[in-house]
Amino acid sequence: MNFSIITICYNSEKTIERTIQSVLAQTHSDYEYIIIDGESKDRTLEIINQYKPLFQDRLKLISESDNGIYDAMNKGIKAATGDIIGIVNSDDWLEKDALETIYDCYKNNGCCLDALYCGWISFHYLNGDIQLMKTSHKMLEELSHRYEMGGIRHPAVFVPKQIYEKYGIFDDKMKVMADTDLILRYYFAGVKFYYPEKVVSNMSDGGVSNKYLLKAYNDYRLILQKYSMNKFKFYRLLYSWRIKRIIKSLVPTKLLYVYRNFSKA
Repeated sequence: MNFSIITICYNSEKTIERTIQSVLAQTHSDYEYIIIDGESKDRTLEIINQYKPLFQDRLKLISESDNGIYDAMNKGIKAATGDIIGIVNSDDWLEKDALETIYDCYKNNGCCLDALYCGWISFHYLNGDIQLMKTSHKMLEELSHRYEMGGIRHPAVFVPKQIYEKYGIFDDKMKVMADTDLILRYYFAGVKFYYPEKVVSNMSDGGVSNKYLLKAYNDYRLILQKYSMNKFKFYRLLYSWRIKRIIKSLVPTKLLYVYRNFSKA
């Protein structure tokens, strides 16, 4: 069993070196690395090419225009040849034993390629605080009724290629929540979820879904429209989601950090 790791990037010269180094440092070395670049205009390509020889032909670079982040991710998935695919964004980075952790979970669960492997995230706030973000099947089960991911963060999710082939890739009509749509699609289709209960990835504050509330709201509407429900439930879910996100956007980062830690105590 081998891995494919995908990074999509555009004008990422400030952060992509850290991402690349985290892939290069993996303790499990049976992987290919695919970088999908959207024709960057800064030093991104120069940095990638500096590191390319260190991967000994395991790094594949595709630089061309795309139709957004999920179109770029889909390109990477289609180009991947590994059994299990992980996606690490160009401003995030993997723990050095991320692949080893996922591989151990894969072996401990019967070498199952009909399942998602969902690790934990260390979330790095702009003020320097770091929060451990866990997930579990209980959280997914509870929040799926509101059509939310249940604490799953896609940069810590590893998906077998055959799952993408069987149940579909990202819906690139969405702008910032196609990962939520993907996880829910797999969950409701009956795909298994396994949880290694370790941090596998680090995520930076200020990601796409944190910045664009209106785009996220429109995406959530598209997600709800995919499932049969009466109008009352549809609008109750839609507007309660929007109110929560507006409140979240107004709460200072430090207070949000304290609240999240307190609520999980």
